[in-house]
Amino acid sequence: MQFNAHVQDKFHFAITGQTASELIHQRADADKPLMGMQTYKNAPDGRVLLSDTKIGKNYLAEDEIKQLERTVSSFFD
Repeated sequence: MQFNAHVQDKFHFAITGQTASELIHQRADADKPLMGMQTYKNAPDGRVLLSDTKIGKNYLAEDEIKQLERTVSSFFD
């Protein structure tokens, strides 16, 4: 599991210049809807779970998600 988290952090850093934990720390905001998350596991109608708040990808904007998908795809192709 640590290997996957490490690789995922590398991709987060390539897109945002921040690791997942830095991303969460910067973007999580109790004053924003969904604490600043853009998506979560049971979106849009389900409840937000504690585990959702600990996933850096949930705080990425749509354009960052698309860039992440392209980067991951090009890495594995």
